[in-house]
Amino acid sequence: MSSRSSTRAATGARRRRGPVGVTAALALLGAALAVAASDPVAFQKVGAMSGVSIQSFDSATVVDVGPILRAMPDRGIEGSNTTVYDVLPLRKRHRTLDEGWGNCSSLVFGMAAELDAEGKEYRIIHLMPLEHFLDGTGHTLLRAKFAMPEGPRLGLVDVAAAAIPRSAGRPLEPEDLGRGQIPGFRLDPVRPESEDWTPFYAEDFQTDLMLGRITSADLARYFRFLEAVYVDAGLPPRVEKVLYDGLALVLGVYPTIYADRLAEARERHRLRFAMHETSLWTLRIAPFLLVASAGLWLYDQRRPA
Repeated sequence: MSSRSSTRAATGARRRRGPVGVTAALALLGAALAVAASDPVAFQKVGAMSGVSIQSFDSATVVDVGPILRAMPDRGIEGSNTTVYDVLPLRKRHRTLDEGWGNCSSLVFGMAAELDAEGKEYRIIHLMPLEHFLDGTGHTLLRAKFAMPEGPRLGLVDVAAAAIPRSAGRPLEPEDLGRGQIPGFRLDPVRPESEDWTPFYAEDFQTDLMLGRITSADLARYFRFLEAVYVDAGLPPRVEKVLYDGLALVLGVYPTIYADRLAEARERHRLRFAMHETSLWTLRIAPFLLVASAGLWLYDQRRPA
């Protein structure tokens, strides 16, 4: 082969490197997005959970949740079966607390938006059955120092039930959950409710349970992120929820769920954990590979033959 032919072959090889790298990076991104979009609840849970222990909770602020719950419309079974997908905190607060729509998770996050605006300290408590939590099964509660009839007390409030869960008269704590039967359990209503939320406190639900905790500081950072980056493009709320929560996960600003039995959960769901952890890190790394590949291709195009 002549030297000129060799030079042309080398130049062609150089110029093919970039497009191949760009194509590979785009393929990785597409595959990771497809996995995340096909199983968004599991992707969110896997990406957000941490097995790190956090400090015990105390609060310098007192939350008077009674007036908020009494003013919230009761939409009955229809309302409790509705997921509110609105992304912006104020919109979620309006749809849940003002209009009364939302399942337990939506209502608690709507309440969190209200408490965030008031500067209150709180935690969100996820009750996640180990076998089915990746499919969205579970219950969500709010923990704070509440103004209760007996005075300010740290405890849990079931926002969906508009009630204070109690054991032998005292407000429940997270340590009471996930251990089977709760002695002397009752839901102390803040206002009359038509739905029965006691099954979430029954022995069969409480026996195989993982608890997850989200701090108000993490929620505040997440809310500020949403307010800063949100663009109203007219997309359906459900699509917006997937997009913005996915972006928050990739950038590391989605609130961490501190889970107490994460190792056991990972063992039970090895494939889904591996799949979604791989997808998350691919979404974090592939854009850099794409930029590097495009830069290499442009560099090769400008090099003399």
